[in-house]
Amino acid sequence: MKAKTIYVDEINSSTATTYYTVPPNTRTKVVLLHAQHDTGSGAKDVQIFINDGATNNHVMHAKALSVGDDVNFGVSQTSYLMMETGFTVKAIATDTGCQMLLTVEESNYI
Repeated sequence: MKAKTIYVDEINSSTATTYYTVPPNTRTKVVLLHAQHDTGSGAKDVQIFINDGATNNHVMHAKALSVGDDVNFGVSQTSYLMMETGFTVKAIATDTGCQMLLTVEESNYI
């Protein structure tokens, strides 16, 4: 098993952008998915999507974050999201000033 943490300094505010793709012959467990809004003013909508390798994005979570707010999306110490080869994690924010932290554990198919 290989752990990997991805930090996105500025979530794209014009299109849902892919920030992680499960490699070939791999399953990935999402153990942390965190977003924050640290600059600017007003609330910014942050949406995190899981894409199953097809053209459809499935909203994992959406949240309006005020400056200084942060949120963990859909995973906890006792739960996780398992993704298959080709699945992606995408995100979009309504404006600049939002970051994302994603930690995954990758394991090879047996």
